[in-house]
Amino acid sequence: MPTPMPTRSAAPTATPTPSPVPPTQAPASELPEEAQIDGVYGAPQALPLSCESRSAVDWARFFGVNIGEMEFQNALPVTLNPNTGFVGTPNGERGGIPPRAYGVHAAPVARLLRAYGVKSRSDTGLTWDDIRREIASGNPVIAWVVGNVWNGYRGMSYTAPDGETLTVVPFEHTVIVTGYDASTVTVVDNDMRYTVTLERFLDSWSALENMAIRKR
Repeated sequence: MPTPMPTRSAAPTATPTPSPVPPTQAPASELPEEAQIDGVYGAPQALPLSCESRSAVDWARFFGVNIGEMEFQNALPVTLNPNTGFVGTPNGERGGIPPRAYGVHAAPVARLLRAYGVKSRSDTGLTWDDIRREIASGNPVIAWVVGNVWNGYRGMSYTAPDGETLTVVPFEHTVIVTGYDASTVTVVDNDMRYTVTLERFLDSWSALENMAIRKR
């Protein structure tokens, strides 16, 4: 929607600049029943716990920015809070929770993507319609799930040394959502592309409170 021009005033006083008009989101009822995005390709992750970096560089490549996986991994801050940095070593064993080797949540990954010039935003508490809206617009989404979109896991509370209490889950993992229909979801998971039931995806995605990275 174009920004309205300020009204010329007869008085010689400055006219305030109008606030930007937020984009209008299509209501869920207007979203297509199915949508697929072509051109999202993955590769095997280099290290046991480098899935977030693998997903990030594959996602960035779709938007025209090429980054090496280990370059990205080594640029992530290392902390004991996955909301601020990578917890542990990416060579660690899968299935641990902080303070053991674990991984990183969406916010630090999105922040680093922006540093590379990739427009991105991290969120929790998203809805399935939020993801559908992105896919229907041609934008893949990085989603935080459990394992290879396993269901039946629940998040647990963890208090980091910096005092923040947050949710973590064993086998925290990332996939790139590239498509959906009424009952299934298609994801790119490292060098694999596969489809799971919508019920299974939603259960796995909910373990970390519907965390994702979208195009900003």
